[in-house]
Amino acid sequence: MSSPRTCQGCLKPLPEHASDGTCPSCGHVNPLAGETPRGSDTPDERAEQFEVGSDPDLTPLHIPETIKNEPKFPKSLPLFPEIPNYSDFEVIGRGGMGTVYRAIQRPTDRTVAIKVVRPFGNEETTLERFKNEVRAHARIQHTGIVPIYEVGECGHGLYFTMEYQKGGTLSQLMKAGKLDVRKAVQCIADTARAVHAAHQNGIIHRDLKPSNILLGEDGRIKVSDFGLAKHETNTLLTNSGTIVGTLAYMSPEQARGDIPAINKLTDVYNLGATLFHLVTGQVAHPQETTQLDTLNKIIENPTPDPLSINPSLCPNLAFIIQSSMAAVPAERYESAEQFANDLTRWLAGEPSDKIPPTRVQKLKRFVKRRSKVLTALLFLAAILSIGAIAIRESNPQRRIERALARGEKVTLVGPTGKPLVHEWLMGEGFLKPSELSDGTWCIGGAGRNFLGLVQDPLCDRYRFSAEIRQISSNTGQGNPPNASMNNFRRIGIFFGMQIPDSPPAMRQSTAATIELIEFPPNKQNVKFIPLVRSEAFPPDRTPLTPTLGLCTPVTLPRKAEFAPGPWRKLILEVDRDAVRVHQESDADGRIEVMTLTMDLFQKRWMQQREINNEIFGADTIHLDRWSARHPLGLVCLNSTMAFRNVVMEPLP
Repeated sequence: MSSPRTCQGCLKPLPEHASDGTCPSCGHVNPLAGETPRGSDTPDERAEQFEVGSDPDLTPLHIPETIKNEPKFPKSLPLFPEIPNYSDFEVIGRGGMGTVYRAIQRPTDRTVAIKVVRPFGNEETTLERFKNEVRAHARIQHTGIVPIYEVGECGHGLYFTMEYQKGGTLSQLMKAGKLDVRKAVQCIADTARAVHAAHQNGIIHRDLKPSNILLGEDGRIKVSDFGLAKHETNTLLTNSGTIVGTLAYMSPEQARGDIPAINKLTDVYNLGATLFHLVTGQVAHPQETTQLDTLNKIIENPTPDPLSINPSLCPNLAFIIQSSMAAVPAERYESAEQFANDLTRWLAGEPSDKIPPTRVQKLKRFVKRRSKVLTALLFLAAILSIGAIAIRESNPQRRIERALARGEKVTLVGPTGKPLVHEWLMGEGFLKPSELSDGTWCIGGAGRNFLGLVQDPLCDRYRFSAEIRQISSNTGQGNPPNASMNNFRRIGIFFGMQIPDSPPAMRQSTAATIELIEFPPNKQNVKFIPLVRSEAFPPDRTPLTPTLGLCTPVTLPRKAEFAPGPWRKLILEVDRDAVRVHQESDADGRIEVMTLTMDLFQKRWMQQREINNEIFGADTIHLDRWSARHPLGLVCLNSTMAFRNVVMEPLP
């Protein structure tokens, strides 16, 4: 017993009564056993065509009384229909609406084509669509439309006879390699004029493609298959959301199921897609994994570039094709006739009647097609930009830099609290609330610790001031200081710090420091020691060696013997001529500590460079010429220092 046949469309078993190969589940037309499809009956075209309806409200056509009522379709049919006065049947094509046969009409011996409409959906709908097609054919009187001879009913269903076109279809000619570019353009130009005649009679074809364009024995084109046609003002048989047409040539409005938007400009798009296929050898919308994917591709990319497939194509012709396939109907040719005229001008070597769009127009079209997506992207970009700006502007470092660039005074540390920004440029001391319990913070730790507060003053003239207080001289543990001068515990400020690149075996840092010795071993005086120091040490050791002093210490009366010391304000003024240092306290008032000319400062700086060269080799550790635009902040050596009211102020 032979296994049951399976539908190529939905893979379901075909019932025995499906003698013509039509699947009752999905409507797919399957080849009969042992039969090879002919004409337009190719798998790709059958699979791409969707079921749609048309309108019965067309010019009246005489239909025999025997088929005015609902026809009854038998379940089992012979291979060929039996129609009186017709013989020698041969299948020449199958489509979504029925089968086309070639036959001989007796007694005239005239060769005709007979289209037998198969049942589709309910029988009433099939009847109405059949009437719609024959009325559409009969309504259009044009040499480019296949004429109909006779309408009737047979055992296979409803049928009509029409003029047989011996030249075959454009699809067959293209596959046979008998269609060059110029001949393809001429055929589509003639087709467009025939379609324009249909439009003038209010008929929209909706399924123009190579297999529906025939050629007579004289080579003239004939448009056929108005099974999906509709009247411009009537959509009774087509519900909104229904997909109409063939995927490979479908317009975006057809892909969306936007029935009210389907009009004569839809046919213009179908004509352009047909010409696209003829001159490139590839359909405008190749089939994707699923039909839904293909529909989405049509909607998203409705106007492919023919030159991307056939680079040898004339750019002017490619422009004409793309103009006919514009995503927005209003941007296509105004009529099929206008499209035909432009193709004729191209054949004659004349310029296109449709002016190529400018870049601005192309941009406007792109924005219009992608308005929703672009709006969403712009909205997202605006949100991200606002967020980024807010984050950047909320960054204290950014606020400090902008204020300094505007020449404004910046409070780096207030009367209480920690610094707005800070970075340990040397050492790894601690930063924590001070032991004074007054809301101030302190720094400290073993060795020399540099806490940077400003990366770049952004000017060469500025005033930097800080109130500092030495809490202890032994890293905060309460032990008395060592009597040795080498173990003095110091606090202060630094400026103009450089950390040049160094070899792996050493680290180099150089800065000008203003240091306060609040608790000297002799417990008799207070010293302010402006120094330029250069520290160099291997990575596994941390000895510090001062190498250069710039001035004599300033001695002040001793006011306190034990920690903590008083609050003292150090004021540093830097300009192009000199570096000036002042000290203020409640007990002593304001005292000028020192003034160094910039020439002397630069001279001593270069001396330090020469010392480095002698110790480490020429430019092993490169020390730049001193600049005021280097980091500055707080420094402490083996001490704990509280700080407050640290201010940076650019000078005019």
